[in-house]
Amino acid sequence: MTIARKLIYAASNGDNWFLCVGKNPTDVFVLHEPNGPSGGRPSRVELSTFLSSGADCPERLALLGVIGSLVAAS
Repeated sequence: MTIARKLIYAASNGDNWFLCVGKNPTDVFVLHEPNGPSGGRPSRVELSTFLSSGADCPERLALLGVIGSLVAAS
């Protein structure tokens, strides 16, 4: 399966968050890739879960900025 992805936030510790869409255009999610030294594994977070977390973490705010730019561009 081909996944298209766009970097939405790169943390200073090397973690990256991507907005992704799978082969099906309704398969939209956030992919978290932890930095190498942490030993963590990439994790998929459903878009609704990511946005409904309510946390003002920088990666969530970055995604909201991307979404807002889509509206502002139209």
